Amino acid sequence: MGVGASGLLAASGCSSSPPRPDAGGDADAKLINFYGDSLGGETTGKFWKRALERFETDRGVTVKPVTYTFDQAPTQLLLAARSGNASGVGEAGPWQVLVPLGVLADLSEIASKHDYPKALLDGFTVDGRLYVLPQYVDAIGLVGNGSILSSVGFTGDKVSVDDFAATLEKIKAQDRRVIPYAGATKQPALKDLIPWMWTFGSEVITADLKVTLGDAASVKVLEWYKQLVSAGLIGKEVHRDDARVLLAQGRTALYDDVGLARSFAKTNGAPKPLQDGLLSITRPALKADGDSYNRGSAGGLFVFAGAGEATSRGLAEWICTDPALAGDFFTLNSRVTALSSVASAIPEIGKDRFQTSWNERSIGHARFPAYNRLPTSAALDDLIGQGVAKILAGEQTSQEGLNALRAKVQKQVDDSK
Repeated sequence: MGVGASGLLAASGCSSSPPRPDAGGDADAKLINFYGDSLGGETTGKFWKRALERFETDRGVTVKPVTYTFDQAPTQLLLAARSGNASGVGEAGPWQVLVPLGVLADLSEIASKHDYPKALLDGFTVDGRLYVLPQYVDAIGLVGNGSILSSVGFTGDKVSVDDFAATLEKIKAQDRRVIPYAGATKQPALKDLIPWMWTFGSEVITADLKVTLGDAASVKVLEWYKQLVSAGLIGKEVHRDDARVLLAQGRTALYDDVGLARSFAKTNGAPKPLQDGLLSITRPALKADGDSYNRGSAGGLFVFAGAGEATSRGLAEWICTDPALAGDFFTLNSRVTALSSVASAIPEIGKDRFQTSWNERSIGHARFPAYNRLPTSAALDDLIGQGVAKILAGEQTSQEGLNALRAKVQKQVDDSK
């Protein structure tokens, strides 16, 4: 089931300065590491520099940045963990690869003080242990060109998939140069079809890790999607980077993205009126009164167990729950805190038309795949995408392709347990 906006943005108490660890343990730790792939980013780097310097000043400790690229993250984190010298805090990233090594601290006690919603915490929990404290929440939802959509009478409110297809037809009839929906039709973005599978009633992978690909609902959604592609309502050979450019150029009406869509529109040269008119769209439901689903996306921090753990816990809790930091993070990165009481203390969020709508229409309908907790979650996304690509290319029928894919995905899931 999806979780309402008041669910994924749940209430919580906050602290205004870095908390100190309880007496004893590593209360006097003077050096911890901070591992991250966004430390060198233009805007994210500014945030981390300010936050870590403030923690150092207030606590009298040194926080040593350990920087790597996003692609290097799994390898670098595994090397650090296996060295036996890992300590401190890290951006969640591929946190799942560290779980089998037993090096991560259980953060359940911290989370229990802040009323995080269960749906969000479940995505970071393995065998009852919470390994990531959420910092922000987002979703992969639908975002569109407000001018084009309003010209065909579409407001972005929830409609049925049939009414959605009818809207795409109107857009195509109005201007054949515009791709009505720049949905994913090429790897590595084909995992974007998973929310559509949920919409049609397929779990894809259940909570007890049983793969349902090949069921009637997943076959139906692939047939529906192929029909939209054949009718020219969805572009061919499109992945998310392509779609971002198409939107910025006014050549598509809508596509799938995270809440940073406005930033991508700007960097891709979209004119100011297009940027200002971007519309957050509720993903269509199977029936107009049915459930809408988006894939949840969240970031947070993990803590290495052992040396420096108490100090590291204090840093992680402060970063993830402090209103001033959350406001700075939103201003610099357009990422919204996972805690509604913290968000309500940030005036910039309430004044932001697009973000307010995005919280309701996209984040408010987010759910997280059951396999998020597996160390092979990224590989499973890729495997599912490869199978879908063969079906869209006509190499296999929807039923044949999904049946074959089910066996492959189930094997990988079982091998990951």
